[in-house]
Amino acid sequence: MPNHPIADHQRKSWVDAHTFGLSWWIWWSALNPKWRERTDGDGDWTRFDRPGQCGLLTVLYCLYWWSDLIITDEQCSLWISALKDVALGGEGAPQRRIST
Repeated sequence: MPNHPIADHQRKSWVDAHTFGLSWWIWWSALNPKWRERTDGDGDWTRFDRPGQCGLLTVLYCLYWWSDLIITDEQCSLWISALKDVALGGEGAPQRRIST
């Protein structure tokens, strides 16, 4: 996709955007609270407490990595859906305060 904001970056050659995207959705679904298996509606996002290696920072990094693989509008559409889904979770996730 020529107008993709990250299109000039070097492409990852070991996987394509479609395969990576499908794998990402499976992983992301496993990280989500159990109630999301049955509905996309409202639920208790405080259960989404994923620090560490499989935490939200890793989710965001994988989204960035995935964006570098996008070459079609269809792939971009799936990626945008993923961004929106992560944003939905981020809005409802517990907020942490850092003590100084």
